[in-house]
Amino acid sequence: MAYIESQQAQRPPWHGGIWGARLWGVLGTLKDGLADLMRQAVLVRSVARCPEDALVEHGGELGWPQAPGETTLEYRARLGRAWEFASSAGTAAGLIAALNAVGFSNVEVREALDPTWGRYAGASRQRWFAVVIRHPHPFGTDFSFRWGDGTTYGSGKTYGFTGDPRLVELLRRLVRRMTPAHARCHEIILVLSGNITDGTGTLADGDKVAMGDAVAYLIP
Repeated sequence: MAYIESQQAQRPPWHGGIWGARLWGVLGTLKDGLADLMRQAVLVRSVARCPEDALVEHGGELGWPQAPGETTLEYRARLGRAWEFASSAGTAAGLIAALNAVGFSNVEVREALDPTWGRYAGASRQRWFAVVIRHPHPFGTDFSFRWGDGTTYGSGKTYGFTGDPRLVELLRRLVRRMTPAHARCHEIILVLSGNITDGTGTLADGDKVAMGDAVAYLIP
């Protein structure tokens, strides 16, 4: 029973009449409002049940912003895995899982300690690694003039690749967040077309295979 109803049944005889009914009606309305706010507060605490606008606050507090194009349902599910990601932070598997969760399904972590990856030679680079991302991804297959009117080089134009710049920033942020304190992600290697040399154990690893290949090297 709502308070606005129960309060009327509980009011004492000396509060009878129209003014007593109004007084206890107001008290019931206030209690119903407080009860509703308390129910909402309980729901807001839960990522699985909170209103959509509260997801933004949860994501900000957890350090997992919503990805461009990510639906509310997908975002809610990803935030529900926040503790899973936190427990695997600092591992290659955790970093890959975090990027998989925002749509990058073809990700590798190539470490200097792996003898088949020779890009980072020398004792001072033993803790370096690269994140290699291949298609499918939303960044296109070539480089072009994308800023401004998207046609020619000039004032306000930048030579780059397609894709939402917010997704580039999210990619960098997730890599930084999942990188262990003792290691350094030197670059995110984004393969747009063709491929990179991999597995030679030489400095050529991570370079384009052919002149026509398009590869973006992002600094995290």
